[in-house]
Amino acid sequence: MLHRYITHREVIMIPSYILGGVRQAKQSEAHWPMQSEAPYGISRRGKEAAHKGQERSRRDTKEMLRVKPHYNVRVKLGTGQIRFGRVVTVVDQDNITVKVGKNTPTFTAVRDPNYKGHGFMFIQESVAFALTDISYRSTQTETDDDTSVILDARMVNSGLSTVSDIEQRLDGGSWESVEGYSFDDPGWGFLEIAGLDYDTDYSAEFRIVNAEGNGQASTAFVIHAPSTVPAAPESLVVTPGDEELSVAFDAGWSGGNDISDYEYRIKPAWNGAEWDDWTTGATDVSPVVITGLINGLVYDVQLRAQNDNGAGAESEEASGTPSA
Repeated sequence: MLHRYITHREVIMIPSYILGGVRQAKQSEAHWPMQSEAPYGISRRGKEAAHKGQERSRRDTKEMLRVKPHYNVRVKLGTGQIRFGRVVTVVDQDNITVKVGKNTPTFTAVRDPNYKGHGFMFIQESVAFALTDISYRSTQTETDDDTSVILDARMVNSGLSTVSDIEQRLDGGSWESVEGYSFDDPGWGFLEIAGLDYDTDYSAEFRIVNAEGNGQASTAFVIHAPSTVPAAPESLVVTPGDEELSVAFDAGWSGGNDISDYEYRIKPAWNGAEWDDWTTGATDVSPVVITGLINGLVYDVQLRAQNDNGAGAESEEASGTPSA
């Protein structure tokens, strides 16, 4: 109950349990004939009464946040529709039975842990929850043109049916199966997303599919597959020439970025000799031709590829002897 209380400036409304505390405080002051003898401010009995009123207010507020039978709650059905349903029974605050409409059967629903709005949101238990806690694990090398990434994620609830697929949607496009996945149910697992262009951002959503239909879509997660430096050239074959060596090779992975140059370095093939500095081969394809050498002298050779991200790892050594 609220009481109307008029001050010299305004009218305020005071709950009865607070006002009761003030009244008790005034009554207790009658036992103190001298103002100086009275306790500072409100009396102990008055404070206790006010504190009890505050505690009751907090209990009432907390009680309002609990689900009870006959409450109306939002329910996401297996079809993806969101309807209002009436709570039939409460197993606990995360599990209820609910009825949507007069002539529909009662079914089990579980609280949606991702819902941040007013009131309550439950999901028909046969519909899978959205994947949560998505994070980037690694980039998988595939081809020079595209790549795949591995994402970690958590499966909260897959629904009553066995998971038949996990689908992805990139940049708001159509839903399609992910390249691969493995999960505990419930628990942690991974997703593999393939066919991604290097150095491109994708807004990705995921959903679990079971026999009852499509689950909730996850919160959008930005995927970025970065390019890197090239892999080392392989299978070097040295062909001698007059004061030169021609070095053929098999190109390694480009790192997802076009190779701009192949560099070489040489050293005389004797103990204690040091490598010369890296020199451009002035080509982005095989072979690399090294000129200005001395005929009859054995040289060790190494190659490495270069792209916009920098120089890659050096190849294994190969040897050759220029001759006229």
